[in-house]
Amino acid sequence: MAKNELHIGVPQGYFDNLKNRLSQIPGQQRVSTWEKVRPYVALAACFAISVTAGTFVLNRTTPQAESYYDYLAASDMIPVTDPFAILDSNGSSDEDLSPSEIVDYLIETGFTEDQLADVYSE
Repeated sequence: MAKNELHIGVPQGYFDNLKNRLSQIPGQQRVSTWEKVRPYVALAACFAISVTAGTFVLNRTTPQAESYYDYLAASDMIPVTDPFAILDSNGSSDEDLSPSEIVDYLIETGFTEDQLADVYSE
């Protein structure tokens, strides 16, 4: 025997049932379409449930507006330059204001003479 020869051989009948043994390996089996898509369907269902639950919680915890005007004011659709300029330091409304306080308010908010003329022309 030469120095470089290996004494390794294949057992008798090894290749006869190789195909049968390879088919028994779990990774070699065919995977159905549903098994491939199932994780994505589960992810989409979790997302849909989360959005639905979040919407339900927000609708239940958000205070409801008492009138349409309150809704507009709360959503900042009505432009307000300085909402606290309407009230004086005591928190009284414009009904308690003197004419000079009204003029001061109009100057503070940038009310122009043209706008004032339009109000009095109506």
